[in-house]
Amino acid sequence: YSNFIIDKTYEEGIIAEDKVPVKITLLLAELLKDMVNGDFNKKYFIMLPDTLYNKEKKILRVTKKFDDEYAKSHIIIFIDFETLLANKKIIKKLRKSGYKFAIGFKNLNNLPPKEKSCLYMSSVFFINKEDALFETLEKYIPSDLNDDIIYYNIYDKFYSLEGE
Repeated sequence: YSNFIIDKTYEEGIIAEDKVPVKITLLLAELLKDMVNGDFNKKYFIMLPDTLYNKEKKILRVTKKFDDEYAKSHIIIFIDFETLLANKKIIKKLRKSGYKFAIGFKNLNNLPPKEKSCLYMSSVFFINKEDALFETLEKYIPSDLNDDIIYYNIYDKFYSLEGE
């Protein structure tokens, strides 16, 4: 099998969903280490598989693993804007429970004006300045949210094997 197929098998679908609780456990160990060392400034971004948002019981079970005020304030769930639009109901529910979200924009062709209100579900926005349409995206985000924009290509970090 090619490396592409092997990576795709482990990074998408049920296998990727089943790896999430393990990754969250490792992340919680990092949070505990930070607390013991007195380092309360670190924030962590996690990206859940897109397929998980369609399974309400499973995503609630996964997020319950870090259902703690300190963890919720230091772990931010990164989600693509298109995934947000497709799963508004569950994301609103998670947001009401105190989970924080960061939005990235992979595809700038789908920026419907009627969906601008969904942007208020996010704490942070990631915009890649190297994208040719980044100015269009910058104008799409309401001006009162401009302080929450981070100009960085976060997709490079999530899709690289090393991460950060």
